[in-house]
Amino acid sequence: MVHHGDYFVQAVGNHVEVLGPDVNIAHRLLENSPSRHVGSAAYALFSETAIDALDLPLTDALDVAAITRASPISYGGLREAHLPECEFRGRDNRKIQYAILTSVAVKGGLEPDLLEEMVRWRTDDYWRYALYAAVALIRAAAERRGDPVARLAEQLAERHGVAWT
Repeated sequence: MVHHGDYFVQAVGNHVEVLGPDVNIAHRLLENSPSRHVGSAAYALFSETAIDALDLPLTDALDVAAITRASPISYGGLREAHLPECEFRGRDNRKIQYAILTSVAVKGGLEPDLLEEMVRWRTDDYWRYALYAAVALIRAAAERRGDPVARLAEQLAERHGVAWT
């Protein structure tokens, strides 16, 4: 479980305790038993404040390519044009659609109910489909800008202080 917030350390006898409102939130999150939804397989739980603090580049490619409500890209044909090496059938179509649409929803300020949706998925599926969605959106963003994907990836790395070689 990953959470971010303020805390203080207090000595209690011969040990220390980490305390504070944000610590209480972490404890409450741990009490929710995500394993009843995702099974006994390993999982990671990130709070929204942890994601914000980590500054993960979830939608940066859309920002860099100026893909906005006023200047959108079409969902129709996105997978076919930008993931030609992948074939999605049956439930896979729904999973890739969900991963792409949740990426864009987060950019727009909508917090999707991932836990409710993923109850029906295998444990590792969301991360795989999120990667497919990222690849499709980065390729679409590069195409929109008229740049090679490598150039857009380099700009995203620079934006986050990551050395690009």
